[in-house]
Amino acid sequence: MMLRALKFPGIFTLASILLAGCSSGDDPDMTTSWLGPLHAYERVSGADDDGVFVLRDGKPVAAERIILAPAGITVSVDSDLSSITPRAYERICAAFADALVRELSKQPNDTSADSDAYIVRIALTNLTAKRIGKDIGAASLDDLKFSFEMSAIEAEFRNRRTNSRSAVIVAPAKAKETTASGLADAFGTFAERISTRIAQARAELSKRARAPATLPAAKKK
Repeated sequence: MMLRALKFPGIFTLASILLAGCSSGDDPDMTTSWLGPLHAYERVSGADDDGVFVLRDGKPVAAERIILAPAGITVSVDSDLSSITPRAYERICAAFADALVRELSKQPNDTSADSDAYIVRIALTNLTAKRIGKDIGAASLDDLKFSFEMSAIEAEFRNRRTNSRSAVIVAPAKAKETTASGLADAFGTFAERISTRIAQARAELSKRARAPATLPAAKKK
């Protein structure tokens, strides 16, 4: 059964903006501003700052169903923060959410009551928003330009029943500088990219969930 629609119960408010940058390195030391340290996870696909990571020694359930949580966007410290109104921020988040819904609705989803499911939370991190021109104070969305030099798309899979985090995803979010009119195209590209990684994460979690349990080695007499 195909997932036809995903509803977002809400969007983050301006107060939820995180003002931290991303750092990266070898997998054991990899940390992001939104997901935090990833030393408890092992990479199963991708390279460098782009990949799928699954919890080491975890006991995942099959990813038969995903439920999309509210999408978030964090804004970099290089932004003109005083120019971003709550209304403008809400419209940016809504555009990102719409792109995710359109793309992820193409993935298969088992909506039966007894299906194993994950809550998937996705954030676009470190978006830079600056005012066009030299005016100061609050601006409308059309008065802003957007760049993605430090941006990434980050996602986490949480078991619907236990809320434990079983997998995380980090993907690049590179695009040309744009105004509000170009956000839909940029977000569409990002949604396609994260959808590919989400499909990989679902396959890996399901494979591990269905793998036979390994019996402990017998002690020598």
